[in-house]
Amino acid sequence: MILALDTETTGLDRNARPFAVAIYMEDYRNRFWQTEVCLETRRPLWNPKDIEEIRDFLSEASTVVMHNRKFDLRMLGYIGLESKELWG
Repeated sequence: MILALDTETTGLDRNARPFAVAIYMEDYRNRFWQTEVCLETRRPLWNPKDIEEIRDFLSEASTVVMHNRKFDLRMLGYIGLESKELWG
């Protein structure tokens, strides 16, 4: 399965963290996960179930397309989705 992935973040600086992940699949299905962000710390409050669902989609993909791969991979890493774990 080929899918496209995009992250939405709290900013572009090095303290930015992802608060939303969108996945678009080649069969025109899509999934979107979004979490609340703590206003004091700007840290997203991710539900572990959502992270597991994202992990499942990514680990089953044969190809993942990202507009800004380096940035998106770093953002996924912040929520516990390391590229080495997902794709060897």
